[in-house]
Amino acid sequence: MVAVVCIFSAATRISALAYDGPGQPSIQKPVCSDSPYSITISWSDTVPEGERRYYISIYDTPIDEFRYWSKQEVVEGFFASAPENFDATHNPGTLLVLNPGTVYQVRVTRVPFSDNIPVNFSVPFCTPTPTPIPSQNLLSATPPVDYSDYEKNNQADSGQAIKYSQAWFKKPIIWILVVAIVVVVGIIYIFKKRGSSKRIPNVSTPPPSDIPPSNSFQPPVSG
Repeated sequence: MVAVVCIFSAATRISALAYDGPGQPSIQKPVCSDSPYSITISWSDTVPEGERRYYISIYDTPIDEFRYWSKQEVVEGFFASAPENFDATHNPGTLLVLNPGTVYQVRVTRVPFSDNIPVNFSVPFCTPTPTPIPSQNLLSATPPVDYSDYEKNNQADSGQAIKYSQAWFKKPIIWILVVAIVVVVGIIYIFKKRGSSKRIPNVSTPPPSDIPPSNSFQPPVSG
């Protein structure tokens, strides 16, 4: 039993001595974001002041060992901000942009070289992406049609039509036209009535027996 404990203790010491690098990084990040965001990276180390030079690298996923953003600086408080001043290693001038919904990995290495403990992080979107409805459930998911607004509009239109149809009775010009038409019809009627009341003289034609023959020849009476 004592031998087992000794072996375990020796393995722990060898493991502790085998790692030579900064402590595991800690990431301070927003809870959520709908736009590119910034983070603060912090870590611990045992090296004395003046030797605290670190090489910070950030990878996006899936990890590509030949594609990442890096930043080398001398720090005193064991922290650095990102994405400020992070350049792409194989594409200088391409600045790092931390987008929500993407998983990134941070590595902090002591210059010129040391071990590191990678840490992954990501920030979700604040506005959730709507889940599409399966096509077979479209009919069942369709809400019932509300016809109340349609009926209200119809009632409003009907009332408006009645209002307009009754409004002409209140216009003076309509009544003036009506009175004028009645007067004209009355005048025409009166003139017709007077014309029919005049009597035309009756010229009768005498019967043919009463009309003396014109230019009739009478023979002489013998003596």
